[in-house]
Amino acid sequence: MAAVIDTGVIQTAIGSFALGIDRLRRVESAFLYDLEGGVSGDDQSSLKMLPAYIDLPTGREEGDALALDFGGTNVRARLYHLENGTASIIGEAARPLRETDRENNICRDYTTAETSPEELFDFIADIVKEAVGGNTRKNYRLGWTFSFPARQERLDHAELITWAKEISVPGVEGQDVVRLLRKALDRCGLKNVTVKAVINDTIATLIAAAYSDDKVTAATIYGTGHNTGCREMYAGESGRSAQLINLESGGFSKLMQTAYDAEVDDRSERPGTQLLEKMVSGRYLGELFTNVVAAAVRGEPGEVPPDLESRLCFTAVDMSRLLAAGTVPEQFDVLAAKLAPVLGNGFSLGRAEIAALKGLAEAICRRSARLVAATLSAVIKHNSVAGEIKPQTIAFDGSVYANMPGVAPAVRSAMDELLGEDGKKIELCSLMEGSGFGAAIAALM
Repeated sequence: MAAVIDTGVIQTAIGSFALGIDRLRRVESAFLYDLEGGVSGDDQSSLKMLPAYIDLPTGREEGDALALDFGGTNVRARLYHLENGTASIIGEAARPLRETDRENNICRDYTTAETSPEELFDFIADIVKEAVGGNTRKNYRLGWTFSFPARQERLDHAELITWAKEISVPGVEGQDVVRLLRKALDRCGLKNVTVKAVINDTIATLIAAAYSDDKVTAATIYGTGHNTGCREMYAGESGRSAQLINLESGGFSKLMQTAYDAEVDDRSERPGTQLLEKMVSGRYLGELFTNVVAAAVRGEPGEVPPDLESRLCFTAVDMSRLLAAGTVPEQFDVLAAKLAPVLGNGFSLGRAEIAALKGLAEAICRRSARLVAATLSAVIKHNSVAGEIKPQTIAFDGSVYANMPGVAPAVRSAMDELLGEDGKKIELCSLMEGSGFGAAIAALM
């Protein structure tokens, strides 16, 4: 007997991922409650509401500016020229933090505990130098997209709280990364480069979108990770100057998890944190899909390996390919590429099983989109004046929104459900790689 997939398990899981309008409104209300709590400083709010110490651009910022992007496996520097509301890239350099020089048989890794702060920041400074073509005379302003947890008290100062994304360079946590970069720039002769702004990728995307659209009020990263930034609510009433706020919305926790969500959370690096992100972002969608498929596989002893989940490893890209496949044979090929190496070529995968698995991918992605929509609807309502929602634009950056079949329409549909007639006032736009451009704009503000 070959291993088979129990479609009953799949259908039950599909039902558990359903998010009807009543549950959707409860999510919206809970997010709205935490927004209001975050503004008032309530410790019970699951939203950090971090100030960015910068406001929206005017759209009239002009000149040359550097954008440095350091937030994961690569470091990239771009030199932008902004004029008359448009931008062009006039210099660029990028390198991975881990690279192999095969000619000299040398492996360089700037992420490990054996790397000194000076080595890491000298590496970054060299990339900046390459982007400006080695020019050490012309003055440049630099904006830095720094996507690690940091403590800020002003725009050009950021103390690293803790490394993430498998970076463990010692001697940097608790330090002002701007000061470390300035020293490295000086060492490589770039005293002409001034770090003007440090912002995270969500705020950078918000700034980039607002540069050409003055109706932009919020931006969402909806890709491998998830987060939302917006203009501070009721800044005048609080006595503070208006500025942008990084909600850290991926950490929103007032959610109803399925058993599969709980499993993903338990196996994560930090259980109990970033619960919304684990339910909506590209990094975890494939893991949710894998958990259900593994639970549905049936077979005789020896036919189903005990480490089935870790060996299947469906990704968000696999789900995207499955949803984009137009015919049953194409869908079979996508699924068999993952299932056959683990279960053997004799496993059973007929039309019913394929349809169920495609339905599962649709259900997981639809729930993701509806959850994101509920949080954005809450932001819109919180920003309304006396209950009046004004015409505005929400910007999206990220692979899930841009590339996952069905996600963008599902976000639109859910927002229209929640906002009713006011939904017609909300425009949703996609902005790819906006974070680098936004950092350059921030440097010129």
